[in-house]
Amino acid sequence: MERNTVERVTEWGSEPFNGGHAGLHEFADRDFTGAVTDGAGWLFMLNGRVVGVFDGDLSRFSDADGTAYVAPDQSLPLLFAMQETGGEVRGEYYTEETPLSEVDRTLQSGNFTGYVELSENVLSGDYYLVYYGGRRLPVAFVGNQDRRLTGDEAFERAADEVGIYRVKTVDLEITDIPEPAGADSTTAAAAASDSSAEETTATPDEPVATPDEPATTSTDTATGTETPSPTEATTATEEATPTATQPEPDPEEATPAEPVEAAKTTETDATEADSIPSESSTGETTPTTSRERRTRDSAPASTPDEPTPSTTQSTTESTTAEPTPATDAAASEGSEFAAEAEWQGTSTIPALDPEESVSMESETPPAEPAEAGGAVAGAGAGAAATAGVPAEEVEALRDERDRLRERVETLEGETERLGSERDRLERERDEAASTAEGLEDELEELRATVDRLEAELETAETELAAAQEYIPEGDHEISPEEAMQGTSLFVRYEREGGPTLEDAHNGDAGRDAVNGNVRLERHTEFEDEGALVDGEPFDEWLRDTIEYGFVNWLTGTFVHDIRETRNQTALGKLFDAIPEIDRIEFRGSVDLGEVAENEEGAGSESAAFDVVLRDRMGQPLIVTDLNDSREPATEPMLESLIRNATPVGEASERLSAAFYVTSSYYEPGALETAEEATGGGILSRGKNKSFVRLSRKDGYHLALVETRDGEFHVTVPEL
Repeated sequence: MERNTVERVTEWGSEPFNGGHAGLHEFADRDFTGAVTDGAGWLFMLNGRVVGVFDGDLSRFSDADGTAYVAPDQSLPLLFAMQETGGEVRGEYYTEETPLSEVDRTLQSGNFTGYVELSENVLSGDYYLVYYGGRRLPVAFVGNQDRRLTGDEAFERAADEVGIYRVKTVDLEITDIPEPAGADSTTAAAAASDSSAEETTATPDEPVATPDEPATTSTDTATGTETPSPTEATTATEEATPTATQPEPDPEEATPAEPVEAAKTTETDATEADSIPSESSTGETTPTTSRERRTRDSAPASTPDEPTPSTTQSTTESTTAEPTPATDAAASEGSEFAAEAEWQGTSTIPALDPEESVSMESETPPAEPAEAGGAVAGAGAGAAATAGVPAEEVEALRDERDRLRERVETLEGETERLGSERDRLERERDEAASTAEGLEDELEELRATVDRLEAELETAETELAAAQEYIPEGDHEISPEEAMQGTSLFVRYEREGGPTLEDAHNGDAGRDAVNGNVRLERHTEFEDEGALVDGEPFDEWLRDTIEYGFVNWLTGTFVHDIRETRNQTALGKLFDAIPEIDRIEFRGSVDLGEVAENEEGAGSESAAFDVVLRDRMGQPLIVTDLNDSREPATEPMLESLIRNATPVGEASERLSAAFYVTSSYYEPGALETAEEATGGGILSRGKNKSFVRLSRKDGYHLALVETRDGEFHVTVPEL
């Protein structure tokens, strides 16, 4: 099988499989849904039935042991079996021209078997609508981590996507599980015992009829049809003879004999109940078990030439007697083949555009009841002629009636299409109105923000003008941004032989000993002697900034927190990088060098961050963005950090982490963005915490930090 399919299947819950075909029968008895492998061959089961065998056939499982994987949803084994079987593309559509929801309604009503794949030009993931005899089973794999969605959630996400999708028909082969060795003799003995019991019970001396129960019909045990009594036959003949005064019968109302149609209906109902899962009124699935199917299939069947107990019974008993085991077996076998034909034999994919109608198989029109219909039609024409109505006029009226019926059907189809178009336009109108309302609210918020910022600016300018009057001679004022851009920090030690960050990393020195020896030296590109920032001496201003506080916390607290919470392995790449920090650059940028152009055709040569921590060789180890306001960190802020950090990680394997630090809190959208980027949640199987994977073995940690009153707290990941 495809490697991607094997990887997805082996992520399911597993259990041992042993006993070969006997073990498979046990799975069938409990309506198992999933996959079974002996290490090389694979088979998929849906509600206890084998829907596909790959890399071998069922014979390789005769005495095999292996592993069974339980599917979390019915759509998965059915989809994988169809993909591995291979199908034929019957149509290709663009969602903006032919919405997926319209094709879905068409395929369900047409009892379609196959699947729809929406993946081309879709950035968010791969979407599938699997159909089994018209029943829809959606599944999707979204995001970088292939997060699985099923049911209505998967369908709604797919219906909202824009891209190209293909309709594929697949002929699945429902494979019966062979009986284990020794099972045939047991079944034959049981059948012989049942036959002997029937012969002992039936006696030829039973009366043919009683005075109180007159015989009306007889049953042919070989064909299952009823023969009316002579009286009924005479009456039926008289009623079938038209007279001049009788109305002309409609040939379309003439139907074949009711017992034959009833048998066909019963076979179809049995097929649908046996081949796909059925749902009760409470929504619970009540599939027919494999053991019940095998019991019906193994029942002994009699032939028309063999005498059965029913042939010696009275005509009345033949009419009212319950079906024999042979009749049940024949009906069951017929229903199995009818089931195969019904869900595999869909003739066409009904097209949304008449020019795009795709024929799936040649369709044989249902046989007309020619003899019965012709006889009745002839009788009707004779009656009409007797009543004085010309036969040509009758035929013309019939043609006109048929034409009007076709016109009605056409108008009904057009009405349905226009109704769907109306519903779509109404949805678009409502969405546009909702979007306009949201934009108006956002505009009002922006206006309020502008007014607030203008007021703050006016206040700041007033305070600055007042402060400049008291600046001592020799001092000079610089702006906060100029001071930050012109400042760098270096990690140094009071005593070169004393405890270092490397000792803290290795567990050779404690928190207090290392922090007592580490110091952050500053270097400025301006004259810092007498420099004032916002009326405050530069040195005092710098130590109060969120940038300086973050670096001081990272080197003096966080490295010890990782070891004390036993996260050295889960945050291994970040933990190993902290002792290598040599220089810290504020308002720095990382040169990406020559990079491939993106889809829009514009390449990026550098990425800017609020803080960049580098090693001795200038390689970026950690990049950081900051939010030093009372407003919460938003989803676009997190997206900007990830968008800039990812190419840095791709260009340099030394990048260990990207931090976002806020003095407020994170909106839910920002947290969801971080979770999607790192593949977080219950489906995350990686050993690294909060890890943005760039390749199979490389990536970087994404950390979200909150700071208040000089204290820093890690929000993501949880330590």
